[in-house]
Amino acid sequence: LMESTRLIDNLSSLQTFNEQVIQTLSDPLLVIDQTGQILKINQRCRTIFGQLESVGEALADDQLEEVMKHLQSGQAVHIPNIRYASFVFDLQLTPFAGDDPRSLLMFHDMTERHQIGKQLLSAEKMASLGILSAGIAHEINNPLGFVKTNVKEAGRYFDDLFELLAAWEQSQTGVQPVHVQEVTEVIGLEEVRSDIPHLVRETLEGVERIQKITASLKSFAHPDSENAREAQLSKLVDNAMVITQSKWKHTLTITRDLPEHGILSCIPSQLEQVFMNLIVNAAQAASSKGETSSMHITLAEEPTPEQRTVTILFSDRCGGIPAEVVERIFDPFFTTKDIGEGTGLGLHIAHNVIEGHGGEIKVESNPPIGTTFHITLPLGVKHGPMVIKQLSRFKV
Repeated sequence: LMESTRLIDNLSSLQTFNEQVIQTLSDPLLVIDQTGQILKINQRCRTIFGQLESVGEALADDQLEEVMKHLQSGQAVHIPNIRYASFVFDLQLTPFAGDDPRSLLMFHDMTERHQIGKQLLSAEKMASLGILSAGIAHEINNPLGFVKTNVKEAGRYFDDLFELLAAWEQSQTGVQPVHVQEVTEVIGLEEVRSDIPHLVRETLEGVERIQKITASLKSFAHPDSENAREAQLSKLVDNAMVITQSKWKHTLTITRDLPEHGILSCIPSQLEQVFMNLIVNAAQAASSKGETSSMHITLAEEPTPEQRTVTILFSDRCGGIPAEVVERIFDPFFTTKDIGEGTGLGLHIAHNVIEGHGGEIKVESNPPIGTTFHITLPLGVKHGPMVIKQLSRFKV
């Protein structure tokens, strides 16, 4: 009897301990059966979701469908980027061992990590703009210089034309005889007539160049919206090339062949940041070689209406990446550049941005010839917010 009493006390203590562990977990936890009925929830779950009647109250339709499919098959599943109110969760479904039909549903709170990731992305973006700012200013000053010169010259031509107009008006009144032909010869009317269209055309070209640079900067520096928008890779690559042109135009010849493809839902400024990084990296590699190199940007295959993904290739002939470096290029804070040339976060963030878009980035290096980055992205309409897991490669 005493032994039975002791065993009952031990069992009661163990149950109390298990209950305390479950209730003090910082992540929401549910125990559910094969039909999705909730059998138990912890206090954290009540705090965030309230008194849930069903799992579907915390999940979107497609997420619930995925959970139910794995519940019925008795398989585990991991679903990232579950959003509820201001929270971001990674969902883990784990069946109980043996013949037990119950499963554990854990919502791992990734909200703080997501916020840090957004801050890291913004910091890297500002660092990129800082590194490129002097070159961008130079690219704006060049057309601005000849626009200013042309406007001054146009002003002088207008003065000459006003002088000719005044002479003509006086000749019409007859008050004072004026030889219009003499004024015409003095101001060089034929030169004015031939030069003004050229001045106007050149000025418009300069203004359009400035407009293109500022539009690309605005697209890149615009605060990231988490809602996906439709975009074409050709436009995103063009913006990246415009912003970075001061870095590559003297060391790299870039060609591009990017036909239109199906609907790509993305956060445009984040993909532009990825493309800028790849272009600048190639330009810096070419500069270190001391010779002009080349980069070709193209799609891996011709787009078709049935296509579910699109793959864009950035292929350069800038010497390639050593094998021991290739293994680490996506690691945070890893860099082979001089101080001031990079933060060591560019390719790490590129990897996480592409991963967050549901895609994949791979590198193929062939020293001493060059390197090709393969970026594959899913096509199709995506509604609602898009979460970028910026810190997924940090070791914690």
